[in-house]
Amino acid sequence: MRLLIQNFAGFCILGCVACGQRFAGPPLAVGGILDLRGQDLSSPVELNGQWQFYWQEIKLPGTANADVSAQTSIAPLAIVPGIWNQHTDSPQTGFATFRLRVLLPESPDGLALRIPVQGSALTGYWNEDEIARAGSVATTASEEEIHYRPLYSEIPAATGEGILTIALSNHSNPRAGLRNAIQIGKAEKVFALRDQSRLTEAFLAGALLILGIYHLGLFCFRHDDPAPLWFALLCLTITVRTMLTGEHLLLEIFALDSPLVLRLKILTFYVSLLFLTLFFQSFFPVEFHRWITRAVIIGVLMAGAMAAFMPPSVYLHSVMPVQLLAIAYAMYALIRVATAIFSGRSGARLIILGCLLAFMAMANDILFTWFWRGQAHLAPYGLLALAITLALALSRRIAAAFEKSENLTRDLKLAYTNALNLQDRLRQSEKLATIGDMAAGIVHDLKNPVAVIKGYKEMADHDGLGREKRRHFLNIIDKEADRMLALVQDLLDFSRGSAAVAREWMGSKEFTERIKTVLDPLFNSREIEYSVMLDFVDSIYLDPERLLRAIINIAGNAADALEGKRGGRFILQISRSEDSLIFTMTDNGPGIPLEIRETLFEPFATHGKEHGTGLGMAIARNIVQAHGGSIDFKTSSSGTTFTIAMPAVQDPAAEETGGPL
Repeated sequence: MRLLIQNFAGFCILGCVACGQRFAGPPLAVGGILDLRGQDLSSPVELNGQWQFYWQEIKLPGTANADVSAQTSIAPLAIVPGIWNQHTDSPQTGFATFRLRVLLPESPDGLALRIPVQGSALTGYWNEDEIARAGSVATTASEEEIHYRPLYSEIPAATGEGILTIALSNHSNPRAGLRNAIQIGKAEKVFALRDQSRLTEAFLAGALLILGIYHLGLFCFRHDDPAPLWFALLCLTITVRTMLTGEHLLLEIFALDSPLVLRLKILTFYVSLLFLTLFFQSFFPVEFHRWITRAVIIGVLMAGAMAAFMPPSVYLHSVMPVQLLAIAYAMYALIRVATAIFSGRSGARLIILGCLLAFMAMANDILFTWFWRGQAHLAPYGLLALAITLALALSRRIAAAFEKSENLTRDLKLAYTNALNLQDRLRQSEKLATIGDMAAGIVHDLKNPVAVIKGYKEMADHDGLGREKRRHFLNIIDKEADRMLALVQDLLDFSRGSAAVAREWMGSKEFTERIKTVLDPLFNSREIEYSVMLDFVDSIYLDPERLLRAIINIAGNAADALEGKRGGRFILQISRSEDSLIFTMTDNGPGIPLEIRETLFEPFATHGKEHGTGLGMAIARNIVQAHGGSIDFKTSSSGTTFTIAMPAVQDPAAEETGGPL
């Protein structure tokens, strides 16, 4: 807040100094004569004061129409700068001639004039020589042509005085006249000031353009906040207006006709107020009232429609109401931004500083336009100051958003780490629970065959038991013992983490017979039809015990799924391609349940079985992978197919004799 007060005080002091310099300036013209004989023209001097004024007359020296109208002047003297309807009976358009006799200091050679844009057709003479022309001065609107461009002209060599004659015509704006002060000074100084003004305005336009493009890019990447969009459009609009005022740099690039230039000047002012209003509403949605924003927008749109579609004689009457609306809204904005400061809103202090500077600059230009008090064309500087403070406020807001995002990211990372730790603990708990379930299952699976073995052993010990009955009991005991061995083998294979294989060469028919020997009791005892098909006869290189174990685990699951189903069928097909040995096992069971399909080859994956450890498929995968192969499955409600593919190794003996693979 202290910085805000210091900057505001500094601005006021500079304004007071400028005003003091203005009051201590050169003398004013009196009775159509301006005495500059005691002035140092190394600094340009404004030709202000009382000029001779000829209303509805064009009096140009050395021309045939030196006296176009016989009408006498309504007012012989006019105050410059000013508008001509101050010196007529009623506001009206038309044409007039201004004349001033200038008394110059000794050695007046090397002087030049700067004639700012007056908004009218203009022709200027120094004594008998034409020195300036902006369009075509005419007595009728059809013949008139207005050019919007400041004029710089060297004064021809002269004696100690000269007569400056300016003819104006404007048939669309009743507030025409010599509205901007004409300056005289040393030629090198006048043209140096021209170059300086052009560079300054180019800098202002370039700075605003860069700000506009930058914030437009911000909005393109983040659409949620419209404030950067309205600020970007505000900067771009002010850029165009800056290049249409002062030195009119835009006309150096594009050849625009005069009516369009005037419309663009008015429209850019209106649209700037529109975008400024939308920016404040989006940046301070709580402090600024929406109904006031809507009222300003409606008023600006109505005035803008007039400026876009009506002739100048109509839409120029909307300028003063919009200027008054801008002043009222600026005062309202200052109050609401001050409220935002007390509410602790981010960026409010910066914005109120920019608002003060812009408000004072615009007030200066409005006062100069209507009352010719103050310095002309300060609005671009004030708007640049506002744009810079708005950009700083937006930057601060974006930086705060980034900081908040970084804090959220940091919190999310911490939460994610905590979640991972919790997940690890949950997994550990699940593992412990799984181990407990597995232990219970192992105890259950071991307890049942032990109980069966013990019971049938006691029954087989009866002396009166027949031979056939005793053999039946012993077969049951043998099967239960095999079941216990299979369970123990599963546990041993799982505990190793990976299956160690001891490959050997074996005939494919021999290996097929061993498979049948194991599958016969598995499927026949459950009345399930099965078949084993061998598509080739050759030697194969594998670990028969381990691979047989993998096949048994898959076939055992199929037998469990087909048990009790009429027409149950299991098919094992052994085939070979050029470089692969393929085992395809198909059943027509109900398919693998959906909930365990993704985890089928993981340990403890089981579903709907009263016995088993859930390790069978995990062990089968380990065995296949130890052979350098892969295992996959396809399942549906009509059955399941498992495919084991392993590299086919060439038999060295067959290679030596040239036999088959």
